[in-house]
Amino acid sequence: MQSFLQDLLFGARMLRKQPGFTLIAVLTLALGIGANTAIFGIFSGVLLRPLPFPESQQLVVARGSSWIPVVQFLAWRDGQQSLTHLAAFYPREYHLASQTETELIEGAEITPDFFPLLGVAPKVGRNLLAEEDQPGRQRVALVSARLWQRQFGNAQLAQQTVRLNGEEYQVVGVLPESFQPFELNMRKPDVWVPLALTPIRADGELNYVIPVARRKAATTLAQAQAELDLKLAQLKQQRPELFSESPREVRLGALQEQIVQGTRPALRLLLAAVSFVLLIACVNVSNLLLARAARREKETAIRAALGASRWRVVRQTLTESLLLSVCGGAVGILFAVWGLDLFVWLLPANTPRLGQIGIDATVLGFSLLLSLATGILFGLAPALTALRPDLNELLKEGGKASGGGANLKRTLNVLVVAEIALACVLLIGAGLAAHSFLRVQQVEPGFNAERVLTMRLQVPENRYTTMSELNGFYQRALDWLAATPGIEAVALANNLPLSRANAIRRLTIEGRSDSVAADFGVVSPTYFRALQLPLRRGRVFTEADTANATGVVVIDETMARRNFPDADAVGQRLRLGDEGNPWLEIVGVVADSKSNGLEAASYPGIYIPYLQRQGILVESLVGRRMTLLIRTASDPSQYVAALRQTMREIEPNQAVTDVQPLAQALTDSVSPQRFRSALLSLFALVAVLLAGLGIYGVMNYTVAQRTREIGIRVALGAETRDVLRLVLRQGLTLALTGVALGVAAALALTRLMKTFLFGVSATDPLTFVGVALLLTFIAVLACWLPARRATKVDPMIALRCE
Repeated sequence: MQSFLQDLLFGARMLRKQPGFTLIAVLTLALGIGANTAIFGIFSGVLLRPLPFPESQQLVVARGSSWIPVVQFLAWRDGQQSLTHLAAFYPREYHLASQTETELIEGAEITPDFFPLLGVAPKVGRNLLAEEDQPGRQRVALVSARLWQRQFGNAQLAQQTVRLNGEEYQVVGVLPESFQPFELNMRKPDVWVPLALTPIRADGELNYVIPVARRKAATTLAQAQAELDLKLAQLKQQRPELFSESPREVRLGALQEQIVQGTRPALRLLLAAVSFVLLIACVNVSNLLLARAARREKETAIRAALGASRWRVVRQTLTESLLLSVCGGAVGILFAVWGLDLFVWLLPANTPRLGQIGIDATVLGFSLLLSLATGILFGLAPALTALRPDLNELLKEGGKASGGGANLKRTLNVLVVAEIALACVLLIGAGLAAHSFLRVQQVEPGFNAERVLTMRLQVPENRYTTMSELNGFYQRALDWLAATPGIEAVALANNLPLSRANAIRRLTIEGRSDSVAADFGVVSPTYFRALQLPLRRGRVFTEADTANATGVVVIDETMARRNFPDADAVGQRLRLGDEGNPWLEIVGVVADSKSNGLEAASYPGIYIPYLQRQGILVESLVGRRMTLLIRTASDPSQYVAALRQTMREIEPNQAVTDVQPLAQALTDSVSPQRFRSALLSLFALVAVLLAGLGIYGVMNYTVAQRTREIGIRVALGAETRDVLRLVLRQGLTLALTGVALGVAAALALTRLMKTFLFGVSATDPLTFVGVALLLTFIAVLACWLPARRATKVDPMIALRCE
C-alpha cells in the first residue's frame, strides 16, 4: 500500500507538471465516459432496473394476438396451481367531474387481487374487497395520491366520493406517492374500480382483459405456461365456439419484458454506438501516453538501472493511467448529468419507464468500473513499451532521450489506423440513420396537415345512450364549431391519421369467395375536405349518407389497385365481417394516406360514414371515442381557447383532450427515427473530432521526431513540396488503411441496422463513399498543419540541436 501511495503521489505530480497534456486527456476521456454513462442511465432505467414491486421478476402477463377474452381468464383462474396470485385489469378512461370542469383521466377496472399481487397497499384506507367485483354492489374506487391531493387536499377519507362518467364512487383507499404503475396500455392511471365480471362479459368473445400473475418461487415460466395451455385446451373442448374465428395462442411472458420489448433493440444499438466513442477516446489517450512515454525513456532507464523491477515500472505507468481515467470519469459523470436531460428530451414520448431514468448507484458503479477498465485499456500499450527498455542504448545517449524506436512508431500507427476504422464504422452508421430519417421525412402522408387542429372526444357511456342521441351530439359539435370565425372545415374520425390505431377488418367483395383485409376509418362527410384528401374517382360522402340510406364506402387507391386491377371499383360492393352484415356500395376512390406511420407500407383502406356505423361495426368504442379535425384559416393554436369554450357550451360534461396541431402529430410520428439519427450523428461527430485530433497528434509527433532528417533533406536540396509530400504520404497511408478497414467492418456490422432503416440499404454505396471521402479529407486537413510546420524547419537549427 505504501508503494502504491508513492506511485499515486508521483503520478499526480507528473500530471500536474504537464497541465496541457492532463487537460486534453481528461476531457477526451470525460467525453467518452460521460456519453456512455448517460446512455447506460437510459438503458438501465428502461431495461435493467426492476419494476418497483416486491420480487418483480416473478410477475408475468398473458398476451395473445391482443388481450385475453374474459372466459379464458376465468378458466385459467379456476383451479390453477402454479401461481400465488392471478388478477386482471381493463384499461379505461373516465370523465372526472369537478366543481369547475370535466377532465378525462386514465384508470382501470381491476380484480380485487390486483394490488395484493403487486405487493402494494394503500397509504390511507383499504384495498378492494373480494365481494366488491360483483355486479350491483356499491360503487367504490381507489385513487392515486396525485388525484387525491388535487381533488381533496388534506380532507379525511371518510365519505369522500368522486364522480366518474356521471356516477358517484366512494373512495375507499389512496395509493402511496411512491406507487408507480407499470406502463402496459396506460401511462398515468389515477383511478381503479372493481372489474365486475358479469355473465355478459364472461360470454362475450370480444370482451377482453389483461391478466397479470405472480409465479410461485418454485415454479418456472414453462410450468406456468403448460398449466395455462391445459386449461385452454379443456375450455376449447367445452366451448369450441369461442375458438372458431381463429386460433388464440396465449403466451406467458415476464411483465417487464412485455413493457420494454419494443424499446430494447434501439437502446442496444445506441449503447453499441457510444461504446465506439469510448474506444476512440481510449486510443487517443493511449497515443498521447505513448508519445509522453517516448520523452520519458531516459527516466525509465534510470529507474531500471537503479534496481526497479519491470513490474514496478509497469505499475507506475498503469497508476498514472488509472489516475487519468478516474479524473476523466469524475468529469464524465458531470457531463452525463447534463447530457442525460438532453437525451431524455430527444426520446420518443411513448418510451416506457421514462420516470425510472436517472443517475443512481447502479449507473455510478458502471461509470466507476468503466473508468477503471478504460484506464487499464489505454494504459496497456505504454505499460508494455516499458517492459523491455534498452538500458545501454538509452544511457549512452549523453542525457538525451531517444524519442522512441521503431516499435513505438509502429504502435502509434496501428492505434491511429484503429481509431480511424472505428470512427468510419460509427460515421457510416450515423449516415445511414440520417439518410433513413431524411427519406421518412420526404414521404408524402397523403393529406395536408398544415393548419389542422385535432381534439379527442370520449363520450361517457351514461350520456347519449342511443345512437340517434350520440349522432345528434356529434352533429351539434360539427355545426357549432364550423360556425366559429376562422374555421374552414370541421370533420369527425374514429382515429387520427398516423396514429397506428386504426382497425384491420376482414371483408368480402361481392362475387368472390375469398376475403381480404382492410384498414377502416369511420369519418364524417367533411373529413376529406378537412384533410384535403384528393378524390380520384366517383364521389365522397354527403349529408344524405345517413343511417336510413343505402350503405356506402369510399376506398383508397391501394384498395382499388389490389382488388380491382382490371375494373372500375366505383359501383362494386363489399361486406364487412359476417354474412349477416349488409352489402356496401363503393361510391368513390380517394388518394392513399398513411394511417400506420410514414415508414409503413400503404395498407388497403376503406372509409365508412359515421352515421352508418350502426349495424356494421361491433366495437362498442367506435362512436364514443372520436377525434375532431378542424382546418383553420391561420395558426391553429390561436383557436384553441375559443374551440374549448364552444365544446363546453355544447356539452359541459364532455372533456376535450389531446388538443394539438396535426402537423405536430406528424412530427411526433417520426420521433423514434429522429432520436436514433440525432444521437448517432452526435456520437459520430465526437468520434470524427477525436479521430482528427488523433491523426494530428501522431503526425505532429512524427514531424518532431524527424526534425533532423527533414533538416538534412532540406540542406541537400529538398523543396517545400517534397517535404509536404513526405509527411502527407505517411498520414494518408494511415488514413486510407483505417478507412478501408472501417468500410469492411461496416459492411458486416450495418446489416444489424436493417430493421431501423427506411428507404435506404444497409450497404448504401452513397453513404459508404461519402463517409470514406469525408474521413480522407479530415485526415488530409489533420496532416496538413504538421506538414506545413515541417516545411519551416531551418536545417542549421535542426542540425545544431542534434
